Amino acid sequence: MLAGVVGATLALSPELLLVPGGAYLTVPALRSPLLVVALVAVVVGVLVARRHPGWATVLVLMPFATTAWTGWFVLGWWAGLVAVAAVAAHRAPWRALPPAAAAVAVTSWFTVSDIVASVPLGSSAVGDDGRDGLVSLAVMLGLLVAAVGVATVGGMVERRRDPVDDPADDPDAAERARRARELTDAAARRISLVAARAEMAPPYRYRDGGADRRAALAALAVDARRALGELRHALVVLDHADAERPGVHRSATDSRAEPRARAGALR
Repeated sequence: MLAGVVGATLALSPELLLVPGGAYLTVPALRSPLLVVALVAVVVGVLVARRHPGWATVLVLMPFATTAWTGWFVLGWWAGLVAVAAVAAHRAPWRALPPAAAAVAVTSWFTVSDIVASVPLGSSAVGDDGRDGLVSLAVMLGLLVAAVGVATVGGMVERRRDPVDDPADDPDAAERARRARELTDAAARRISLVAARAEMAPPYRYRDGGADRRAALAALAVDARRALGELRHALVVLDHADAERPGVHRSATDSRAEPRARAGALR
């Protein structure tokens, strides 16, 4: 949604062409190759901000390099930095630090210099009026703080409502679950083997103290079977976790065959 709002703002912000006399002619943004490329970079930056706020900040800052020869910039680029900061803050406040710092730097630069900004209504500049500069600085910083603050609170509320992280946000979750299943399967096979050997030990080996040894082996078998039951429960929990995880898709054949294979291994 934020990417769409920023993209629409950029599409309405014209290219500025300086003409003799200090005035600017405006060219629609979609007719300007420069602004089209900048629009794509900023929108892509907002879209990737959730996972990669650092790279998103770099993408949104890239169009600002053109001010070295154009003498103006698009205020929507600054809005892109604010959007990146908000998206990053929704996931974790500290992730918003790079884009927020960049937005503060752009705000300070715009309000203390004579740079002209392209806006949907044409162009805007603070000029030499110190009062206008302070007002612009306060408004822009206020919008930045408000956006980051609202996104941070929204993210906190969402995380409290659903404390389990989205597996799509944690690419290592599936790998950890797979390794846990493998380790549990291996341990289950070992314990099953111990229990079977304890129960099937030949009686002719118990000549001296045979009753005590048989009792010890019987106790070992009971403990092994009990541990085996706990491992079965752990495997069931892992299977249910996989079934309920929205980011994991398993075929019907795998979902039917794997529990049967495990059941055979845990007998």
